[in-house]
Amino acid sequence: MTGENEELNHPDELENEVIDEDRKDEEEVDTDPYKIKNVEYLKTSKKYKDKRKVLVFANRRISHLGMSLMKDLKALLPHHKSEAKWENKMNYEEINEVCEMNRCTSAMYLESRKSEMILWIAITPEGPTLKSRVTNIHTLKDSTFLGNCLARSRPLLTFDRSFGEVPHLQLIQRMLSQAMGTPRNHPRSMPFHDHCLSFFNFKDHIIVRHYQISPKNEFYVNNPENQTLTEIGPQFVLEPILILEGSFKGITLWRNSKYISPMMVRRYKHSLKMEKRRKKKGQKVRRNLKVMVDLPEDELSISKVFAAPSQG
Repeated sequence: MTGENEELNHPDELENEVIDEDRKDEEEVDTDPYKIKNVEYLKTSKKYKDKRKVLVFANRRISHLGMSLMKDLKALLPHHKSEAKWENKMNYEEINEVCEMNRCTSAMYLESRKSEMILWIAITPEGPTLKSRVTNIHTLKDSTFLGNCLARSRPLLTFDRSFGEVPHLQLIQRMLSQAMGTPRNHPRSMPFHDHCLSFFNFKDHIIVRHYQISPKNEFYVNNPENQTLTEIGPQFVLEPILILEGSFKGITLWRNSKYISPMMVRRYKHSLKMEKRRKKKGQKVRRNLKVMVDLPEDELSISKVFAAPSQG
C-alpha cells in the first residue's frame, strides 16, 4: 500500500518527465543539416574592407548656391573628406596629390565660373574623369519636400534602364557608383538603407533625385515589396560635357556634340546685336544719301555761279 500511495501522490513528476523527454527530442533535431552556418563565403563580415573615400571641395569663386549644394552632398556621403577651397590658378592635376595625401580614391570638385557651374567627378589616380555642367539646382534650404531620413545612413543608388544600354552612360554609372556609393561597414555610416539616390537619363541630361524609403503602413515594416518613396532633396541636373581617360588629364574618350556652353550663347547673342546695329546704321546712311539726291539744285551753288556761259 505504501508503494501505491507514493505513485499516486506524485502525478506532477510524471508530467515533468514527459515534457523533458519531448524537449530532448526537439533539441536532437538538427536545424542546419548541411552546415550552412560554417560556410566561409556565406558568413557576413563586419570588418571595414572596402576603404573608399571621396574628396568633396570647391573653388574660391564658389557662389552661395554652390556652397549649399556642396553641404548637401557632404551630408549624403558619410565617407567624404573635406578640403579647403581650391585656388583658381592651381592646375587640375594637382588634385591627385591632394587625394593621395588624404587617402581618397575619388574626387568631386565643384567649380563655379562666371555663368555656369561645373562638377568634376574623377577616380584617382588612374581615372577616368567626368566633366558635367550643373543646372536646375534646388537645395534643402529652398525645398519643401516631406521626406526625411536618418543622418549618416547608407544611400541606395538606382539608375535608369538606359544606363545599361549606352556605352558612355555605363561608364558614368560606374563612376557615380564608386564616388557616391558608401562602402559597407563604414565607421561613419549606419548599417541600413532608408533613402536612395536616383539617376534618370532624359535628353542627354542626368536628373538626380533623393528619396526616402518608408513602409506603406506599420504592417509592412520588414516587407521590401510594400515600400513608398518620398522625395527629400536636394535635386539637380547634370549635363555631361566630356569624359577623360585619366584623372583630370588624358585623351578625350567621349564628348557631347550637342553641348553648347553659355559663353557660346553670349557670343551668339552679342553678334546678333552687332549685326542689328550695323543694319540700322546702314539704313540711316542710305536714308541720308537718298535725301541728298532728291534735293533740288540751289541757284547760288558753286557749279552754277562759276559755270561757263552757254553759247547760243
